[in-house]
Amino acid sequence: AANRGENILVVFINNGVYGMTSGQMAPTTLPGMVTTTSPYGRDVKTQGYPFKISDLLA
Repeated sequence: AANRGENILVVFINNGVYGMTSGQMAPTTLPGMVTTTSPYGRDVKTQGYPFKISDLLA
């Protein structure tokens, strides 16, 4: 629907982790954010930048 340009409302809550897996890093984890699988924070040099969901839909 977003690709067709339909008028929709998206409510997206980014907690930055996979909550059902004890807080593992997710594609939306922010740079520097500490998770169980990134104990020193997300490093963009090795783990890349997070998805910007709102930009992808815009």
